[in-house]
Amino acid sequence: MGQQDIGTGPKGPSIPIVKFRTMGQRIVGGLVDEEMRQQQNWKNGKAEGLRFKADGHTPEREVVLTLVAMPGSNAVYVDRETGDDVPVEAGQLVRVILAGFKWGQYIEARNALGKDNNPRTGDLFCQTFTKSSIDNGRGGRDTLATQEEINAAKLADKVVGKDMEILVRRPGPEHAALVEECNAKRAELAQQPVGAGAPAGGGYSRHDDDPF
Repeated sequence: MGQQDIGTGPKGPSIPIVKFRTMGQRIVGGLVDEEMRQQQNWKNGKAEGLRFKADGHTPEREVVLTLVAMPGSNAVYVDRETGDDVPVEAGQLVRVILAGFKWGQYIEARNALGKDNNPRTGDLFCQTFTKSSIDNGRGGRDTLATQEEINAAKLADKVVGKDMEILVRRPGPEHAALVEECNAKRAELAQQPVGAGAPAGGGYSRHDDDPF
């Protein structure tokens, strides 16, 4: 069937959200769908209304990518029952939320594809937690190069920013199975009601296929 053009779809079922806890963690995956939505305010794990910009009227938006995880992924997600971090596995369906600067990075990565840069099923996506930084109080930011420095900053109640590298590529002929997996997952999601359970892990799990 090949790649399919996708747009901004409606909210789908509950799928694990990727988390980056330590530098070097990354998610590599094939794109299943994109969803643009308004951000929400959260407190103690519960949504407390929609988020707006300072004018009180303009919505704060974010883009949510649904991916079939690929080899090379070592980020985590939170188990809803235990609260524990669980490593992402190849073939698993996951989501990545991009807002603010990270959303801008994603747009730049797409623009690098050239004029024909619309999102399609099976597009290869990679996000890596490369470094952290904190406000130095002088109008700039200081880089935290090690996990030990990050831990020390958190103990001092400083807000630690996570700097990411985001890459997007079109799949090659060797990713035909991944593209079909993404097409199948997108069709499966479209038939499920909001709030339905996440589909089972995907069939795509080539152990040596890390395109980045």
